[in-house]
Amino acid sequence: MANFKISAPGRIVLSGEHSATYNKTLIVAGLSLRTRLEFQELPESERIISINFSRIDLEKDIPLEIVESYFFNTDLSEIRSNPIHFLRYVTYFITMHGLWKTFEQRFSLHIFFYLFYSLTYNLKRRSPFRVLVTTEIPFGSGLGSSTSFAACLAGCFLHWKCLQSGDHIRFNYEDLETIKRYTESCEDFMQEYVFPAIDAETCIYGQVRNYQRAYYKSFFTNVINLKTVLKVLVIATNIRQDKKNRALQIAVLNSVHPDFETFINLLDEVATTIYNRLRYIDNIRNIGDPIVHQNAYRTYSHTL
Repeated sequence: MANFKISAPGRIVLSGEHSATYNKTLIVAGLSLRTRLEFQELPESERIISINFSRIDLEKDIPLEIVESYFFNTDLSEIRSNPIHFLRYVTYFITMHGLWKTFEQRFSLHIFFYLFYSLTYNLKRRSPFRVLVTTEIPFGSGLGSSTSFAACLAGCFLHWKCLQSGDHIRFNYEDLETIKRYTESCEDFMQEYVFPAIDAETCIYGQVRNYQRAYYKSFFTNVINLKTVLKVLVIATNIRQDKKNRALQIAVLNSVHPDFETFINLLDEVATTIYNRLRYIDNIRNIGDPIVHQNAYRTYSHTL
């Protein structure tokens, strides 16, 4: 019986979150804070899907028969083609069976059943199984908790599917791109005012990434392949501001403030400086003189 573990990193926006919509530089980085998933097939006699998402206090044993009947013994091709309709279909199921009490639980169950169905609907056999998910990423902290969670589940169900077709030791590039695509689709239709492709890519591949919007959902990308771990001090301000409100504030500034473009360009300069500074620090990693490294962190600008 299949038994395996998967993990995915969180991500942090280092600069440019507010200005990226206006074609300015966005700097994001993968974090060592991770979401971890343990998957275990159960004996056929148990006939349950056991879910334990400890971070949001969700622990349920769901009879496999009702999941099979609702999702797999019905032709959902038309509903599946429309993510909004499928989301409502999932909402009806988890509400009808009393599976959630909080919005965090509902959100997590949406992701779980969307990915479970999308990646296993064409399997001939679905065994009972147990999924345990833990995380070091605070929920709702802006550190990619939902994207990391979705990446873990997408990787879990893809690996399980591949195991049923033969040996599957590790994910190759094609597998990772599949995980990215499904993770991105979750973020795309379940959340607003985010960059789902960027979040998914960072929570799968990590590293420090420089993005600039080219058109709508397309971005130019540069990556710093850090050879050493970069330590970032993350300070919790305990200030939670809705992303919709932030986007609205920026949009209002854009429409009424005469110096908006100057303001946005200043933010872009900061983001570019941060990226160039990190690239420089990575380039001098083999220099043994500690003074050189200290100066690299202290100096705001440097000729590259």
